[in-house]
Amino acid sequence: MYPDDEKLVSQTLSGDRDAFGVLVHKYQEMVYTYVFQKVRNEADAQDVTQEVFLRAYRNLYQLRHPHQFRSWLYTIMSNECNRWLVRVTKTRQRETVLEDATEEAVRIDPKYTTPTEEWRVDLEQAIAGLPDDNRVAVSMFYMSNCSLKEISEFLGVSVNTVKGKLHRARQQLGSALSDRYGKFLKDRKPKGGFLMQVMKQIITETNLTNLNPFHRGKVRDLYAYDDQLIIISTDRISAFDSVLPNGIPHKGRVLTGLSEFWFNHTHSVVENHLITTDIAGYPDTVQPDAQLLKGRSMLVRRTNRIDVECVVRGYIAGSAWAEYQASGTVCGEQLPQGFRESERLPQPIFTPATKAEHGEHDENISIAQMEETIGKVLTDRIIQTSFNLFESATAHAEKVGLILCDAKFEFGLIDDELILIDEVFTPDSSRFWPKDEYEPGRPQSSFDKQYVRDYLLQIGWDKDPPAPELPDEVIHRTSEKYLEAYRLIIGHELQK
Repeated sequence: MYPDDEKLVSQTLSGDRDAFGVLVHKYQEMVYTYVFQKVRNEADAQDVTQEVFLRAYRNLYQLRHPHQFRSWLYTIMSNECNRWLVRVTKTRQRETVLEDATEEAVRIDPKYTTPTEEWRVDLEQAIAGLPDDNRVAVSMFYMSNCSLKEISEFLGVSVNTVKGKLHRARQQLGSALSDRYGKFLKDRKPKGGFLMQVMKQIITETNLTNLNPFHRGKVRDLYAYDDQLIIISTDRISAFDSVLPNGIPHKGRVLTGLSEFWFNHTHSVVENHLITTDIAGYPDTVQPDAQLLKGRSMLVRRTNRIDVECVVRGYIAGSAWAEYQASGTVCGEQLPQGFRESERLPQPIFTPATKAEHGEHDENISIAQMEETIGKVLTDRIIQTSFNLFESATAHAEKVGLILCDAKFEFGLIDDELILIDEVFTPDSSRFWPKDEYEPGRPQSSFDKQYVRDYLLQIGWDKDPPAPELPDEVIHRTSEKYLEAYRLIIGHELQK
């Protein structure tokens, strides 16, 4: 219906910002008309329309079929309108409760000043009171975690102009919030500054000062420097091969800390690419970003990546259980009859898969197909190494009261040496179960992102991008699971 959409989307993805501007101009009236019919307020309709195009721009890489941009955009604007309606309903409910509680508190104690509203809600309300020319920039910066560069490109102004807007807005926000809380803020101002306390620092995208991204994966951002890579684990989370719009607090630091632990633990099994996680040992060119890099990054050797995901399964669960139920096989290999869900296999099995990029699905392949791709000699080395890694991690897991169900590995080559790369035995790449709760014949409680997958299945998401927003409860519970995995495996809490 719109033959040039595919071309404009492709141009945008290749870095042509003007192409997306054409798409915005083309669909602006359609989106605004639809949104206004839902929200019935001109100012809110403008804000929601702005958010629709912002979300479309930030998630454009998830659009698998560019010619379907119009229907994809329709889904986004429908979701944004629903979010607006939920937010307005909750705000009105909060305001009613607050008014009642405040009246009662003042009746008992006329000097009562303790605030009962959530910090983030107050910040949203304060932003809504800013002048129009600052409101969008501030909302993008504080509420959507956009970088200064992204904001400048979206608004068509310089980075310095954006900095000026944010500087003025901080003063206005501070004034508005101080007026709202009065004596409470003066007496109990949170450590580190009020606005920093208001905002949870969830990193969903990185932009280093002196280096451009070499590659952005579903969770990690990679930067190249000579023959080294800097791998930054963000707080993004993916499910069913799509990146979700919400970040998970502390997730990136958990992934980095666990990977460092396991790289050191398995060093006797196979060499890995880790050089250091100590920022002092990083190149001088990234030192300006030391605060961002600390705790969530690794400096690693650059390898020739082998494009096969290597999965070892010790128990039958997840997609393996689903396939076994349907055909009695796992990744095409016939298994004996009679297995129950989550039951331990007589011995671990190796099930390779292709490695998918954004918006694509991993596909299981046979060992024979793997041999055709990379050769039999290398395949045999990888299989044996994968089993050795799994055995080593299983022994440690049992000591700390965990069962290692399955794990995914990635390898690279430096000359002819096999190198373990990416991440290893994290909740994103492995499935751990609590040993004292294990019972075959049912799904197990786990420390991975299965909680997110279960929620997405529960709400009936069709697994096509864009992925839906996660509610606060799911985000909080998922963060707790990642932190608990860290504590059990390493033996102490993550230093926040």
